[in-house]
Amino acid sequence: MTQDLSLTKEETAAWRLASLATSAAVTELPKFSGWLMTGLGAALTFFVANHTSVSLLISISCIRVALFLFAGSMLFGLLAQWLAIPVRAGLAFSTEALQLRSQEFDSTAFLQSFASLLILPYRCLFICRIASASAKTTDALSPIRSPARLSQYLAIFVILQYLLAVSVVVVLALGVKV
Repeated sequence: MTQDLSLTKEETAAWRLASLATSAAVTELPKFSGWLMTGLGAALTFFVANHTSVSLLISISCIRVALFLFAGSMLFGLLAQWLAIPVRAGLAFSTEALQLRSQEFDSTAFLQSFASLLILPYRCLFICRIASASAKTTDALSPIRSPARLSQYLAIFVILQYLLAVSVVVVLALGVKV
């Protein structure tokens, strides 16, 4: 199983840019998502604590829709927070993988050694992922590809969280009894 482990200038540049973009996204997006969840949590606490007063000002159907949107926003926020963890781990892995490319060692023995460090569900996922990756032709950018894609999903989750949070405000504003 001999592969050309050297990277072209283009591959190295692409790897570097993808790593920088992923690193920036995974630093800022979870912070924004966390602050948004905190603000929405404070608003929900206000509504629950003052539900009798609020229901006099805002129609109950709009409050129900707003709570549903709030729950969706919180779900996307939690998914964004959760997804930040594997993105950070993948980013650290990709940086180390680039450095390990220069070393020559038996890839099968390395994979077995690494798999032995994992607990059962993660070991199965790792083995399935490696089996599917080894069936395809490997490319030089594969270690950074997964964290870069996951960081894009993270951004989508945060955008959805934000849009649902704005929708909560709009629904509540439209439900004000005049």
